[in-house]
Amino acid sequence: MQHRNRFPLPAQAGFTLIEMLVVVVVMGILAAVLLNKFSGSTVSTRATGLVTTMQLTAGALDRYKAELGCYPNRFDALWDRTKASAADTFCGLDHRPGWMEAFMKPQQVSADAPNNTMLLDDVQRGVTLAIARQAGGLGTRWVLTAANVPNDIATLAIAKCNATDPNAAMPVAFNGNLKCIGTANGAELTNVTMMFTETR
Repeated sequence: MQHRNRFPLPAQAGFTLIEMLVVVVVMGILAAVLLNKFSGSTVSTRATGLVTTMQLTAGALDRYKAELGCYPNRFDALWDRTKASAADTFCGLDHRPGWMEAFMKPQQVSADAPNNTMLLDDVQRGVTLAIARQAGGLGTRWVLTAANVPNDIATLAIAKCNATDPNAAMPVAFNGNLKCIGTANGAELTNVTMMFTETR
């Protein structure tokens, strides 16, 4: 009498080389998709951060002017009373006697740069912010310029600032309701300029 094995031998255990290759390819595709998505959100986050910082700084400058009469020509006058002397204002008036409280919390500034440039390393290392006045519009435009912004961040920031399509051509001159424009700064960098007010 022939006995049949009641417990057949199991099939080959483990993965074949082809199965392992398929898993590696699928994981590579998922990693590429996630990396691309993360990279895109980082650009968007930095662009939003840039616009927000410029808007908050402009608001602090406007409060300073409303309280003391004119804009400072250095950012640290917004949080340090001793930096609001006549030499540190656009109108040449000493604001220290009337300066009562900080207009914004202290930021990182470069004491070496003209107009005490603010450093925006959270946007990208090397990005700086400066205040300036320009002729135009009603008489004088007051602007903040973020220099050395990577092109992808600048393009998106300008679109967010103006509430326009990021795929449209970057505006290079103020007209209509534009608040932000861009100027090429080499092949890979753009200077983003935000007009925050106009005076006669």
